[in-house]
Amino acid sequence: MARAGETPTPAYERGTELPYGAAAAANRRFTAIEEPPLPPEEEFKPATPQEAFLFSPTDRPNEPASHGAPFGPGADYTPYEYESDQDFLARVAGELDTPDASREVRDFVRRVRQGL
Repeated sequence: MARAGETPTPAYERGTELPYGAAAAANRRFTAIEEPPLPPEEEFKPATPQEAFLFSPTDRPNEPASHGAPFGPGADYTPYEYESDQDFLARVAGELDTPDASREVRDFVRRVRQGL
């Protein structure tokens, strides 16, 4: 196994012993084998609280890392934790209410504002 900064070398080379494609297949299988865990003295241990924060596991493993993050300008159609369904619909309707909106969108905005 190559360490950081080292170029990995294939475990098998074609040479004259292996038929065409067999070395590549063997190398793919070899890399798919799970490596044994590192001994405790070689495991990563954060040196500072900043490293511990950056490299710690997530508190929400079932959510995508980008959940709720506002990426650039545009509408955010993700319900916030604190808003009800009606609040969410009102926020989305407010973002969709533009002069160039289609008839269907204007109808949706009207229905939300009427509470339907």
